[in-house]
Amino acid sequence: MIFRLQAETQSLLGNVAHERGKPAGAEARYRRAAGLFETAQDTAAVAYQLAAIGQTLLDQGHLTDAVHELRAA
Repeated sequence: MIFRLQAETQSLLGNVAHERGKPAGAEARYRRAAGLFETAQDTAAVAYQLAAIGQTLLDQGHLTDAVHELRAA
C-alpha cells in the first residue's frame, strides 16, 4: 500500500514537471513511479509510466530512447 501511494505521488509530481516544461525532471519522477508501481505489482501503471517516460524523451529529442520506452510500455 505504501509503495502505491509513493508511486502515485511521484507520478503526480512528474505530471507537474511536464506541465511546467521540465521534461528531464518529469522523466526522473516517472522512472521513480514506475519502479514503485513495479514493486506494488501494478503492471498497468508501470506501462503508463513507461509511456510517460517515452513522451518526455521525445520532448528532449532522444528519439531512439523514446522508441525503446514506448515499445516497453
